[in-house]
Amino acid sequence: MTHAYGRKPHDPRKLALAPSLADHAVTKMTPPPIVDRSQVPFHPKMWSNDIYPCCTCSAYANMALGVGTLNDTLASYTFSPQNALDFYARVVNINPFDFTDLQKSDGTEILTVLQDQLKWGWEADPEANPSEILVADYANVPLTRAMLANACYLYGGVDLGVTIYQSDVDIIGKGVWNAPQQGGLEGGHSLALWDYTGLTDTDTVRLVTWGGFQLATWQWIESACEEAWALLWKCLLPITQKSWLGIDSAQLEADLIYFNKQIDQLT
Repeated sequence: MTHAYGRKPHDPRKLALAPSLADHAVTKMTPPPIVDRSQVPFHPKMWSNDIYPCCTCSAYANMALGVGTLNDTLASYTFSPQNALDFYARVVNINPFDFTDLQKSDGTEILTVLQDQLKWGWEADPEANPSEILVADYANVPLTRAMLANACYLYGGVDLGVTIYQSDVDIIGKGVWNAPQQGGLEGGHSLALWDYTGLTDTDTVRLVTWGGFQLATWQWIESACEEAWALLWKCLLPITQKSWLGIDSAQLEADLIYFNKQIDQLT
């Protein structure tokens, strides 16, 4: 199986300005010692990331699919296999039918994808009538084990921006990613944190990437991860909740409006 990447390094200026979970009550909450979602019937998709550098959009799509499956809130949505690549084409401004240029493209930043979907939405199924649109508020997750675990538990997963090395590629799907990473740098990648067996260095997490699950240790996460994002779809909330726990939704929405105005001044 081939594997493509496509996450460009984040802009530190933008990351510093982005809304953060550090500003919300979730920081005072204690993560559970184990999050086991092995019985959730979530089946990750490749979303064309075997060929095209669309991992940022593929991770977003798998996050939506996973959260909706976990919360049983996908009844009104269907997912077309092509639409994550169409999403990527829109973000990088390439004709979605120009597959040569799409394959030659060099990816994009996670934050660029999140800004795009906040403005335009993501079409879960462009062929539906009316079109099925998903839009997520988002917040940066501080790169501490407790915050990553809390966000994973409370919000159905975390979108991670990581670096992949040859030692990781050698055991994709057949081993546990661990630190130190070795060999040459393969690329920047976006994937999702789904669940974990514990919170010690050598406990394993399950990551969602390339159409399946990949095991890694917390040590690997802390070595490889350069950014993390909570994605908060109101339409995928559990039916028993009106808002995401530990988040002041009104504050986050206001912060996102202000943040995107600041970003426009940077670019």
